[in-house]
Amino acid sequence: MHRIDSSTAAATLPAPAAAGTPGFFTAGNPAAGVPPTSLTNDFFNTVQEELIGVIAAAALAPDKTNNGQLLAAILRLILGDPSTIGPNGSITLAGGLLIIQWGSLAIGSGSNTFATPLVFPEPFPNAAWGCVGNATARANTLWGPVVVTPESLTKTGCSIQTDTANPAQNIAAGNSVFWIAIGH
Repeated sequence: MHRIDSSTAAATLPAPAAAGTPGFFTAGNPAAGVPPTSLTNDFFNTVQEELIGVIAAAALAPDKTNNGQLLAAILRLILGDPSTIGPNGSITLAGGLLIIQWGSLAIGSGSNTFATPLVFPEPFPNAAWGCVGNATARANTLWGPVVVTPESLTKTGCSIQTDTANPAQNIAAGNSVFWIAIGH
């Protein structure tokens, strides 16, 4: 996407003409003396600036050689900057109405029942709705889910507890709980 850059382009955005009656495009009808819709610089400037606005809001620089920028900008605005997504992180969607955080928490005990405090990387501004997780055990086998004590869930964290009835399935010290939390 780029702004028009022909030799006859205006250096600054011209003031738009007074608003007319809203309508739709037509190819016209020469037999009936109806001309086709005239396209104006106001219309083209509006379309250009609306598209550039989406790209600028996503912190992308307009690039004449990139015809995928509008899609990339929309995806970035919805999903966040893909270069910042990693094994620990967060993403804010819908203008802050939905925030998702994720990460891992090292387990410091070999007990089959223990609670470990989890502090979210960023406190939820309004409320945490829930947090779930799974834990790894021996030989990279996935054991889970882990339990989040409901009364411990706050905007800043929660208490994660593993509770297996079978001691052979103890979550070994040095393994991790992988968690995801949702709130707003």
